[in-house]
Amino acid sequence: MKFAKGWLAFLVAIFLFGAGFYFLSRPSVSFVEVSGDSMSGIAEGGELLEVDYDYYANHEVGRGDVVLYQYAGHENPLLKQVRGIPGDRFSIQPEGGYSLILINGQPALTAEGEEFQIEGNEQLLLGQYVEDYNGIIPGGAYLLLGNMRFGSLDSSRFGLVSKDDILGKVVE
Repeated sequence: MKFAKGWLAFLVAIFLFGAGFYFLSRPSVSFVEVSGDSMSGIAEGGELLEVDYDYYANHEVGRGDVVLYQYAGHENPLLKQVRGIPGDRFSIQPEGGYSLILINGQPALTAEGEEFQIEGNEQLLLGQYVEDYNGIIPGGAYLLLGNMRFGSLDSSRFGLVSKDDILGKVVE
């Protein structure tokens, strides 16, 4: 029995050393290829972007940051831009057959200066967040949007996101 315990301890030590070596040697910056067009105008499909996976360990997530976000149920991370940060006021303003996302009283705009337009279930989802949080983005939560005027797979479809699910920042 003593012999088995010794081997078990040895194997556990080897495993822990190996796992520690992996995490210490993992590059914090690597390149990812953009797929899709939801960030067109900011990042184009096929473009290689440099991502710092450790950036937010020492920095706050900032408005305007382009980030990789791990969306539950989606195999690959999503590339999105941070449009709303904790403490920002946000609301949904009906505008005919669609609604605008307002951040601090101003319509959220694409990189081309066009207003984001949401409709249907997107209005209901974000409207529920507005109601639940009294129109203020809570600590540790962020509003992420693509760069498509009529939306993409972003906070208009999945709501506010946790900092824990932001994998890294695109660096220039």
